[in-house]
Amino acid sequence: MSKLKDIIEQKRSELLQSNLYIDVLTSRTEEVGLYKNCVAKNFNSSQGDMEREVEEIESLSKLDDSPSVAKTNNNGVEIVFNVKPKGKRKYIKKEYYVLYK
Repeated sequence: MSKLKDIIEQKRSELLQSNLYIDVLTSRTEEVGLYKNCVAKNFNSSQGDMEREVEEIESLSKLDDSPSVAKTNNNGVEIVFNVKPKGKRKYIKKEYYVLYK
């Protein structure tokens, strides 16, 4: 387990070291509800807490399917990077998801 700010720096360095991208910018962190094969976003969701402990998830399909949990609870964070691939002029979005502990 590590803090959200540490995960962001780790992912940013991984993207830069992959040699696939010229530039990597951290766009935003937004609280979301993460469920099996589903991401629930609120219109007025807040920015993720940088000091909170989080756990990285590899795939949304590996999450538990618990129907008792309302789909509006913010139990995770969406991390969005704007990356510029080599040989391209425009940035694209790369998204990662982490669960709160």
